[in-house]
Amino acid sequence: MVMRPGRSKIGHLAVFVVFLPVLLCGRIDQEECCHEIQWITEGATGILLPEYKPPAPKIFEIKYGNNTLRWTNAMRFDGFYSKNCRMLNNANGTLDKVVNPGKFAIDSKLTNLWRREGSNIDTFVAMGGLRIRGSFGGFKSGLQAGFEEIRDLGTLSGIHNHPIDFQLPIVRELWLQTCWSDTFGIFTSYPQYFTLGLFPFSLGRGIALGSSYGVVPDSIGYDMDFCTDQYAPGFKFSGDLMHCGLLAYDLYGEVSWNQSYSFSLVNEGVRSQLYGHLYNPARNFGVIDYIIAARLKFAPLQYDNRKLTFEPYGLYDYEPAQKVTVPNDGTTSLKTIGCAAEGTIGAWEFGFDTAFNFGWQRVMGVDRNVISKQITKEGTVQYINTKVVNISSDSAPVPGKITGKALWTTENQPIVTTKLRPEFETENTPLAVYNGVTYINEELGTAPNTYYLKNDGNRFKDPAEKTLKGSMFVCDIAYNFQDPDFKLAAAVGLATGDTNPNQDKVVAGDNLNQEDYKGFIGLQETYSGTRVRSAYYMSGFGGAPRVTYLPIDVFETIAEEQGVSIVSRFNNLLYVGASATIVWDGCLTRWTVNPNFLIYWTDIATRALKSLPPAAIEANVSSDEEDEEGDEEDDDPDDIDWLEEFFKKPNEAYSETLTSKFLGMELNCYIDGTFKNTNFAIFSVFGWFLPGTYYQDMSGLPLSGAERSFLNANKNGTKARQVPLLGSDPAFFFDLGIKYAF
Repeated sequence: MVMRPGRSKIGHLAVFVVFLPVLLCGRIDQEECCHEIQWITEGATGILLPEYKPPAPKIFEIKYGNNTLRWTNAMRFDGFYSKNCRMLNNANGTLDKVVNPGKFAIDSKLTNLWRREGSNIDTFVAMGGLRIRGSFGGFKSGLQAGFEEIRDLGTLSGIHNHPIDFQLPIVRELWLQTCWSDTFGIFTSYPQYFTLGLFPFSLGRGIALGSSYGVVPDSIGYDMDFCTDQYAPGFKFSGDLMHCGLLAYDLYGEVSWNQSYSFSLVNEGVRSQLYGHLYNPARNFGVIDYIIAARLKFAPLQYDNRKLTFEPYGLYDYEPAQKVTVPNDGTTSLKTIGCAAEGTIGAWEFGFDTAFNFGWQRVMGVDRNVISKQITKEGTVQYINTKVVNISSDSAPVPGKITGKALWTTENQPIVTTKLRPEFETENTPLAVYNGVTYINEELGTAPNTYYLKNDGNRFKDPAEKTLKGSMFVCDIAYNFQDPDFKLAAAVGLATGDTNPNQDKVVAGDNLNQEDYKGFIGLQETYSGTRVRSAYYMSGFGGAPRVTYLPIDVFETIAEEQGVSIVSRFNNLLYVGASATIVWDGCLTRWTVNPNFLIYWTDIATRALKSLPPAAIEANVSSDEEDEEGDEEDDDPDDIDWLEEFFKKPNEAYSETLTSKFLGMELNCYIDGTFKNTNFAIFSVFGWFLPGTYYQDMSGLPLSGAERSFLNANKNGTKARQVPLLGSDPAFFFDLGIKYAF
C-alpha cells in the first residue's frame, strides 16, 4: 500500500515556521516602524518583501498638464541547446535534441499617470504593454491558433491547431487603475484603489495562484516572469488599512474562461455524450470559469535590520465545464487557504509559503461511444461506433463471436442510441449496468453474416464526486556574508500527489471507490524556487514527465491518444536544495553567479514496468555513430523481438510492485553580467539532470498515442532504429543571451 503524507504533518510544520520568526524578531515598536515601505506583490514569485531597487534604467518621460507619460522597452536575444530534456533516453539519438540559435523578445510599455494639483498620489494610472516573440528561422514559433475540433458529417475526427506565420504583437498587459477614494471625493484615512484589465496578480509565492495566465510553450532556460506572455483579465480592489503600510489588503477577481459570450457558444451541441443530454446537447448559459481571491499584507516589523511580513490568503475557483473523459463532463469547486511570510534578521533572511486545498469535483456520467473512421483492408473508409461491437447471432455459423466494431448505419444507430442506452434517462441514471449488454431482440444483417449489437465493457462511466484534500509547503533560508559579497541558501518543498481519481487502476469501475484526491492543485503556477532555483525539473512542460499512475487499461488508454496521467508542475513532488550566490565588481561589469543543487522525490509511487525495454533498445538498435561509419541497415527480425514480447500480453508488462520515489538530482548555474552605467547585460543558465531510480523503473513506457502508434509500426516488422520512449539517461541544456533596456 502506498503511504501518502496527510495534512497534519504539513500543518504542524507550517505552524512552527509561522511563529518562529515572531519569537526571534521580538516585539513591535509602532513608533519606529513608521517609515515608507514599498511592496513587491506581483511578478514571477509574488514574494511579499520590502522592495530592493537596483539602479533604474532611463525612462522616456514627457510631462504635460497633470499628466506624465512614460515609455519603457526591454529587448532580449538568446540561444538555446538541449539534449534528452524530454525523454531522458540516449537511444533516441537526435530525436530528443533541440537547438535554437536565436530566440528574441521585445516588451514595450506605455504608462500614463494623472495627478491632481497639490496631491501626492496618482488618481489615474493607465498602462499598455505589448510583446513580440519569435525565433531565428522559426517563423511559426510565435503564436498558435486555438484548438478546434475537426468534424466530418458530425463525426469527430481529431483536434487541430496551427501556427501563425508572422511575429504578431501580443497584448501582454492592459489595465487602468484609479484611486477611487480621490476620484469620487470619498474621504478615507488611506488611499483606496481599483484596477481593471490584464495585469499580474499572485498569492504568496505564486504557487496557489500565480500570474502566468498565458505562457510560452517551453519554459526551460527562461526566468518564470519572462515566460508569461499574457496576464489574466480581472479586477482588483486594494489599499491600506493601517498607517505606515502596517496592514494592507487586495480583493481580486478573474474571468479565466467564458463560454457564454455569444449565441453560438451557448447553443453549441457539446453535451450529447453526457447522461440525460442525448436530446439536449446544448452547452447552455452560464459556463464561465472564474477566480475570487483575497489577501492581507501585514508588516509587524519594519526596522532596517529586522523585517517581517505575513500574507494570509484565500481563493475560490469555479470551473463548470472541465474535460475529464469528454468535454464539459466535469465541474470543480476549489477552495484554497494559505499563508506566506518573508523576513530578515541581520544577515539572515527566510521565508515560507503553505496552502491547503478544499472543495470537490463532480463528474457527470458519460457515454464513451463516439462515431469514428476506420480504413478497411480494401482501402475504403467506414464510420464505426467505437464502443459497440457486432456479435454473431445464433443463426450465424459461429454464434457469439465478436466480428468487429458496429458500423454507423441507419439500421444500427437506433439500437445503439435507444436500445443499448435507455431512451428516457436523467443525469443521475446509472448506466454502467448496460456495459457488456447484448441486444438480442433484433437480428441484423443477412445470412450467413447475421449479428447482434453489444456494448463494450466500458462504454458507460457513471457519475462520481471527489473531495479535494491537497496541500503544499515550501521554506527557505539564507545567510549573507559581507566580505566578499556572498550568500548561502537552503530550501525544502513538498506538494502532495495522488493517482488520477477518474481513471480505473486495477479493475473496471474502481475509480468510483476513490473518494478523495490528495494531490495539490495550483492555479496558473510557474514556481521554480526563490532562494534556491530550479532551471529544469520545475520549469514546466519542457522537462521530464512524472507519471502518477498506470491504469489497468493503459494500452487502450494510450491507443485512444489520451496518454497516461502526467504532472509537470508543483504536484507530487518533494525536494531539498542548496545554492550559493557570488557577486563581484569588475572594471566594467558587475557579475552575479548563482549555482543551485536540488534533489527530487515523488510524494507517491506508481506501478513499475517488469522489464527494461531501453536496455534491449541499446542492444538491438543501430546508433547514429554506427550509421556514420557506413554500416548497412540490418533487417534481422531479432532486432524487434523485445517489441513483440512487449505486445503479446501488454498489461503483463506492468508490475504490481511500486516504483522508487527517487526522481533524480539537478545542478544548474545562473550567470548575469551587467555593464556599469548602461542598461546592457549578458546572461547564461545551464544545467544537468541526473535521473534517479524512479526513471529506471519507468524506462520503456510509451506516454502518448503517437508513441503507441510508433511501437505498433515496429510490431508489424519495421526495424526500430530510434524509439521515442521514456528512459533514464542524463539531460543537459544551455542558454546564453543578452538583454538591453531603453
